[in-house]
Amino acid sequence: MTTAVQPGARAREPMRVGLIAGLLPLLLLFILGVPLVLRVFVVEAFEIEGPSMAPALLSGDRVAVAKYAYGIFLPFQNAQAVGWGGPAPGDIVIMKSPSDGVDINKRVIGVGGDRIAFDGDRVLRNGQLLPHEPVQCPDSVKRFGDPRCVLETNAGRSYVVVHTHGAAAPAAVEVPEGAVYVMGDNRHYSNDSRNPAMGPVPLSKLKGRVMRIYYSEADGERAFTVPR
Repeated sequence: MTTAVQPGARAREPMRVGLIAGLLPLLLLFILGVPLVLRVFVVEAFEIEGPSMAPALLSGDRVAVAKYAYGIFLPFQNAQAVGWGGPAPGDIVIMKSPSDGVDINKRVIGVGGDRIAFDGDRVLRNGQLLPHEPVQCPDSVKRFGDPRCVLETNAGRSYVVVHTHGAAAPAAVEVPEGAVYVMGDNRHYSNDSRNPAMGPVPLSKLKGRVMRIYYSEADGERAFTVPR
């Protein structure tokens, strides 16, 4: 005795298979596309290399960077596709180095229209010395010769700056509109706007603002902290 097949029962099965097959490309596009969109427009992870921003950021730290902060910076490009704002003094930024196109991290000291000058190793912004007070150097910078540390304050934001030896004061600079003056916190181990070969950096070179350390090779307690 054979079992009767209801009319249309077989016709529905190919429809279900076809629907699933049609959704697969959309699903793959979603899986692959969402991380790319997040990386380009929202947040991207960067690994810090070198000592220039110690002690705020140490070599090997991994940081989350707000890509939306200043504009849209597409992958494999050397400048923003679209810009809509600039950083504030004290921001730590990831940027394309104007000299060699490598991603570097620095702190913004001055913005367009500011005059940056120096009195020895102290910074003047618009004719005013940035307040600073001596502090004990953290262990993370004690390997840099015989360091001297100060808490520098710029536009109400304070951070530790490291000096290790004297050097000639750089020339005063008027920061052009549409540019920023950047320096490393580890002042004598940083190639930055004090170098005439770099100078003030166009806003179009900024990739984003450092928001948070999410992993640190040097000190696990730094994970998930906001660098000062």
